Amino acid sequence: TIGYISEITAEELKKKEFSEYHLGERIGRGGVEETYEKSLQGIDGGEVIEVDSNGGKIRALRTVDPIPGQSLYLTIDADLQRLAFEKLQEAVNASGSCCGAVIVADPGTGGILAMVSLPSFDPGDVSLYLAAPHSPLLNRSLSGLYPPGSVFKIASSLAGLSSGRITPETSFEDTGVLNLGPFTFANWYFTEYGKTEGLVNMIKAIQRSNDIYFYRLGMAVGENTLGDAAKKLGLGRKMGIDIPGESTGVVPDGEWKKKNLGEVWFPGDTLHMAIGQGFVTVTPLEISTLISTVALDG
Repeated sequence: TIGYISEITAEELKKKEFSEYHLGERIGRGGVEETYEKSLQGIDGGEVIEVDSNGGKIRALRTVDPIPGQSLYLTIDADLQRLAFEKLQEAVNASGSCCGAVIVADPGTGGILAMVSLPSFDPGDVSLYLAAPHSPLLNRSLSGLYPPGSVFKIASSLAGLSSGRITPETSFEDTGVLNLGPFTFANWYFTEYGKTEGLVNMIKAIQRSNDIYFYRLGMAVGENTLGDAAKKLGLGRKMGIDIPGESTGVVPDGEWKKKNLGEVWFPGDTLHMAIGQGFVTVTPLEISTLISTVALDG
């Protein structure tokens, strides 16, 4: 989130935006250090002096006082940031994983209260991490692209409601497994415990994350309606956060699949999409925006 600073390179000094910099100066890289470099850097002072034949100072002819960089106040809550870091570290260690990300946002303002990416790094000695495994310099909160999984079912629910083909009371029978031609699509509850949940309406489907319900919903509305709802919630586009490196997720459709994979869209792709799997990818920041939108009642 903060980024780090390192010495400016000779190549960078040739660029117009660094015309007032000098070799040996340190500049911000990544995070707010990079975005607000010009505000944080300040302006060097200087002095023109008269010297004697031995180089000793006789007098100052002209003095320019340095201008300190501006102060920058973040929306980050330091205590919450520390807690998020500790809890994410615990979760990553417990799962045997290497990586993770956390974003906590204020839905009303969009202000980021905590943003953590693991593995992390010590900004005091970045050279140790340049070739480290699992890319600790990558801000996964903004740059990581992942299948959203069941969180996407919020978008699917809104797609069903906005299309008029589904109401909150519309119910589907949880059969444990849905057959689509020669292919089968199972509900997690059936796969893990061999059980089904009877008739499931939207409220119960969200509470139980019932895959069969959302497979049926996806079949009813189609991939384009699913995609439209997802995009309205902020998926598949940049949020414009003032930190560099933000990636853009993918909200796929038939045209996207044809262009990127050279294949047609199959009905099974729609089922995978309805539960946040398949070709759908998002950044944690996009998911945070989706949740904030729901928290604000749209």
